[in-house]
Amino acid sequence: MNLDELFDIGEQLELRNAKMYAHFALMHGEWDERIASFWEQMSTDEWQHFIVLNFCRGLCANNKHLDKPAPPIDHKALNATLEILDQQEKKIREGKEISLQEAFEVAITIEKGETDAIFDILAEISAEVIEACGKSYLGERVDKARKQNDQHEERLTLAIRRFSRDPALVREAQKLGPQN
Repeated sequence: MNLDELFDIGEQLELRNAKMYAHFALMHGEWDERIASFWEQMSTDEWQHFIVLNFCRGLCANNKHLDKPAPPIDHKALNATLEILDQQEKKIREGKEISLQEAFEVAITIEKGETDAIFDILAEISAEVIEACGKSYLGERVDKARKQNDQHEERLTLAIRRFSRDPALVREAQKLGPQN
């Protein structure tokens, strides 16, 4: 696999996550505006991740890096993430209800999955390309995106603490993020 193919995978994962979270906002917004706002922000974060990856792809393309071999990824974890997204998208298409509990469980699994690992790999490669081409000011954009990704996971943990009554789910959410 080359970097161009890995960017394809990363961008698709971010878009699919954004759409899923947007549907969760629609599904759960009628119960509580705070829950709708939370899912809307999660969706917005994923759209921003897509934009950052698209920016990084352009940067790598301009510096002739897209044909280079991509670092290895965990294909088993990627397939598990894709399977979860496929299941949720099917439920959404079929109009099936997804409980808030299930939505939180899915979000934890997705946030622990291969999406963030791929994002991190591509951001790291982009940072190296930025350094090699001497445009350090572009690195701030990539660094900001990485920090926002940590805030994204913290937001999920806080929402689960606030809206879930399941102590096991709260414990699982607390495993997310940079504190581990």
